[in-house]
Amino acid sequence: MKLLFRLNHAQSADEIKNILSTWRLSVWNAIYADDDGNYGYQMSGNVPKRRRKTRGTRKASANEDQWIGYSDTSALPGLHNPKRGWAGSANNTPAPRSLLGEITGAYADGYRFRRIRQVLSENNTVSPEIVKGLQWDNLDPRAVELKSKLIRLLKSAGGTGSLCAAQSLESWDCRFEGTSSAPAIWEALWKRLVIEIGNAVLGQPAADLMAESAGGFVRSLLLGKENSADYRINLESIVDKAANEAITYLKETFGPDIENWAWAQAHTVKLVHPAAKTQAMKQLFNLGPFNCPGGGGTVNNRRPVETDSGFENASGVSYRLFVDMSERNMAWGATLAGQSGQPGSVNYDDRVMETLKNQYHPLLMNKKDITTEAVHEFFTPSDLQE
Repeated sequence: MKLLFRLNHAQSADEIKNILSTWRLSVWNAIYADDDGNYGYQMSGNVPKRRRKTRGTRKASANEDQWIGYSDTSALPGLHNPKRGWAGSANNTPAPRSLLGEITGAYADGYRFRRIRQVLSENNTVSPEIVKGLQWDNLDPRAVELKSKLIRLLKSAGGTGSLCAAQSLESWDCRFEGTSSAPAIWEALWKRLVIEIGNAVLGQPAADLMAESAGGFVRSLLLGKENSADYRINLESIVDKAANEAITYLKETFGPDIENWAWAQAHTVKLVHPAAKTQAMKQLFNLGPFNCPGGGGTVNNRRPVETDSGFENASGVSYRLFVDMSERNMAWGATLAGQSGQPGSVNYDDRVMETLKNQYHPLLMNKKDITTEAVHEFFTPSDLQE
């Protein structure tokens, strides 16, 4: 907590970097800037060192898996005033693996960061409007890269489900939004394809633990970087099976009419209060479901999971902030929940639709502005005594 307080009071990029150097847990991707034009990225924290490198679960009793020290922030990747003019992170691998040494970890696949890089590299300056649009970006770079390869396999497979999926995906703009059925088809198909190939390639018990994480390998197969014959798998047959199961799920969940599979209706978000245990409390405390654009691979990160009633947003962004460092007191925010934790308050759900429509509210810092906008004013006994 002391470090967080110090960060909140830091006056320069150098001071921020110095504070981050003492950060221990958990490992954190920090983006920083100051009003003198300095900015950067720093992975911060202490990463345990062990005697051996391995994948999978460590053995707590094994001598080779004991901690023998740490790699601290000074040894972790970072950027300071990079020439490209921006810094960013989407929990992706922060540097080429050849340079990471002992800094291993479980990183995101990098697609969201590629999209961030594409957008920011296309602009000479980064304005609040560009940042606002980027935080709401619903383009899935994985679909952009792999859609045509997958469509060819679907057509070659020729099954009813495969042909249905191929037809819908062909005209898709790869955005997780709007009235298209393609995002729902892609999401249901990709999940099953990854699991099927993961199960086919991995032995037990690894398949139970890691089949859902085989997306990178599936990408290599679709791009021809890996040969399916080397792993004794029939890629076309697996694609056909995954497509048929995906279409079956969508029909059973949303009905046979493909028009009812639109992402604008198929994907929703609920705000579930931890105290809502009874049905009456759920009705009082919980909010939603609300229609929710975005997906697990978009910058507008809204990871969907399948349920009996459709795709439900399980994790992702809950708060957005952007600050114009060229102007004093210029910052905006958006929070998925309301400003109040009291269900009876008008502020309990006052920010939900704002966030789901990519709208922001100003973060007031001037005392006069705050007083003007205030609805209530609270007094403590010490205030009254004065």
